[in-house]
Amino acid sequence: MGAQKGYMDEVKISVMSQSATMEAIKTTLLDHGKKFDILTNDALKNDQPYDEKEPDDESTCLALYEIVLAKTKEKAEGWNGTIDVTLIFIALFSAVLTAFLIPATQALSPSPSSPSNSFSLASGPPPLPARSDEAVCALYYLSLITAIIVAVLCALGRQWVRKLTMMPDIIGWKARTLYHVERMERAERWIKFLMEVIYRLLLLSIALFLAGLLYQLWNLSSSSSETATILMATWALGVILVSAIAITMSATTFHAIRYEGSVFEGPLSKLVVAVIMRHSGSKTSEASTQSKPLHHREGERAHHSRRRMESCDLECSPEEYWGPVGQSKPRHGRSLKEMGARMRAVLVERMWQRTKKCIQSLRIEVDRDSMDKLADIYFRRIADAGDPHLLERAVPSFSCATWVQHGDGSMDQFRKAYNRLKATDLSVRARQSLDVQVSRFSSWLRVRRKEIEASRANRRQEEWHPGSILGQSEEANDEAEEDRRTVELTKFLLEQHRQDIYSFFDVSYVETCTDILNILTCPFDSDELIAKCLCVFDQPKYLGDHQEIFKYAVIRCISRLRSGAEDAVRRILSHVDRYSVIISFIRSTYYSDDFDDILKVVIGGYSNDVLIHVNNYLDEPRGWSNIDPRSLSSVIRLVESATLASR
Repeated sequence: MGAQKGYMDEVKISVMSQSATMEAIKTTLLDHGKKFDILTNDALKNDQPYDEKEPDDESTCLALYEIVLAKTKEKAEGWNGTIDVTLIFIALFSAVLTAFLIPATQALSPSPSSPSNSFSLASGPPPLPARSDEAVCALYYLSLITAIIVAVLCALGRQWVRKLTMMPDIIGWKARTLYHVERMERAERWIKFLMEVIYRLLLLSIALFLAGLLYQLWNLSSSSSETATILMATWALGVILVSAIAITMSATTFHAIRYEGSVFEGPLSKLVVAVIMRHSGSKTSEASTQSKPLHHREGERAHHSRRRMESCDLECSPEEYWGPVGQSKPRHGRSLKEMGARMRAVLVERMWQRTKKCIQSLRIEVDRDSMDKLADIYFRRIADAGDPHLLERAVPSFSCATWVQHGDGSMDQFRKAYNRLKATDLSVRARQSLDVQVSRFSSWLRVRRKEIEASRANRRQEEWHPGSILGQSEEANDEAEEDRRTVELTKFLLEQHRQDIYSFFDVSYVETCTDILNILTCPFDSDELIAKCLCVFDQPKYLGDHQEIFKYAVIRCISRLRSGAEDAVRRILSHVDRYSVIISFIRSTYYSDDFDDILKVVIGGYSNDVLIHVNNYLDEPRGWSNIDPRSLSSVIRLVESATLASR
């Protein structure tokens, strides 16, 4: 019993030890499982959607705050740059202005050193200075005061702009974001207004200084008994230079009025454009009159009738209006003063209407929907871009079809953009996006050629329709330019393939571009490429050196047959119609003794169908001068032998 009890104790101890070991193993496995889950989640996190969060989540609000803060800092940098430049200019300008102001102020008071001045000072206050000296001094002082006001506004603006970029002293990113956006929206309009006021006051200060300087120069030139010709010439030159500045500012204002999006746009040009373009929709209002109620139209007719009567008063002859000579009052009961005022009002109105029409005719707005300009900007900027991250975002919009339809016609620009996107600093995904452009362009071109053919057919039917010749000519020129770009682009894409087989293709006509692009979509040495090259002699279009293209495909098929891969040849033939391959062998100008091996696989168990198809093909009249008779005899012989063997 003692031995049995000892044995049971040992078993119990062993079981407890194993239990502890299994518990440790369980803990280890659970720990490893958690780590494995973490590694799996890290590996798949870029391929999985984000977990849904509430809009007021702290991480989301932090991201929003950083986005709006970056936008605010961008605007603040522009405002600070303007303020800093203005402060530097004001400092230098004030120093120069002070140098002119001190002598001008001293000229207003007599010098106490002279005997006459000391006598006059002792007897009473000095006499008033000359009016010209007062005007010069006043202009200088006004200029200095305006400059100081500009400096104060710049200092205040600098402080306000700095506060915009400071983090609000609030807890929570949601509250900070809302506080920052609200503060920015309230301050932005006033800061823009402040920048405009600073700019205008600076110009005013400079104008006052120049006016005082020129007036002082004029006084000096005419203060002597005789006119100082040199000073007068200097004054004239200064007037000319100041006038040139004024003319330049007027020209920039006119530029902003004429061109939308002008860099010289200011409050004056905005006001003129707003007033002029406010009444530019007169045609729309006239057209909308048709849909107005009857009583509105009657009221407008009455209004126009009164206008015509008033204009008749101006256009009628003096005898009709005034009556016989000697009559003191006009027939219509209006006095001469009222008549003159009405005539002036009508003349002013007519001049205003003509001015508006002239400005409206000169106004050139930005074409916001122009795909031609957008495509030109895209390919030009892509070629010059250096930031790979920006290029990665722009690659998806790269399109051969876009360049054909909206490009500027320069193949060099497209080539530069294409080579830039093929550079090694871009990702593999970006370069693959260019590789698929051939298939996309091929699909688009197939549809586009049908549209062009339909358009040309419609023009042929309407070529004698009156009034449509000019529009047809422009459309035909656009299509001809598009055809030229298609040929150039297909040549370029063909040149990107360095293998010898692609050098045998010829892109001389736009009609062959679709077929050649269809071949370029196939990977090099693929079964589909070989199959299409086998059918090259069955093509109605000229694709290049058909003999060399066909020879390439035949050699690839023979090499597979010699290696015992007959199934590989069958896979090649599965991409095309076997009857097209038979016709291509018949019309081939190249012959090889290995044709029989390939033709046996092509014919296979379809000898009867092939025989019927060949007979039907040979019954039609064709030109057989360029074919090799050995190819035709080989096809007929193999088809007949296969047919007899099947019977």
